[in-house]
Amino acid sequence: MTDLKSTLTGANRDAVVSDMAAFIESSVSGLSGFTGMAIKGAVGAARKADQNVISKGVNRLLPEFADALDPHWRSYRENGAHSGFGDYLEEHHTEVTDSILAVADRNADSIDQPAVAKVYSSVRGKLTGIINDHLGGLGSVIEKHAA
Repeated sequence: MTDLKSTLTGANRDAVVSDMAAFIESSVSGLSGFTGMAIKGAVGAARKADQNVISKGVNRLLPEFADALDPHWRSYRENGAHSGFGDYLEEHHTEVTDSILAVADRNADSIDQPAVAKVYSSVRGKLTGIINDHLGGLGSVIEKHAA
């Protein structure tokens, strides 16, 4: 079985980045409350500096996220008891979210836009819930390109 990183960062990387960026933008636009406003504000500020910040970020972090999600992908593929990778991710949300946040936290220090870094720091505690709410969609995007 090919690892998730090789699959997602290989020949179809551009399509993966495009779909993942669209998924993230859609997810962010649907956020509400104070945390949603803060995240939308940070994304807006980042877009002023670079309109393609989301897709560039996805492209840069895709190998790390794929590595982090690979054990979950392997378990899903070996188990076969779920109707889709999104369902698997939702069922294992604690471990999956921890894997995603570990990558995000490692990279938070290298954010070169102070406004974005400040927002990340201020909303970090709320990200678990936000990520959990979007695991089904994340799994669908990954499975579209990895299956």
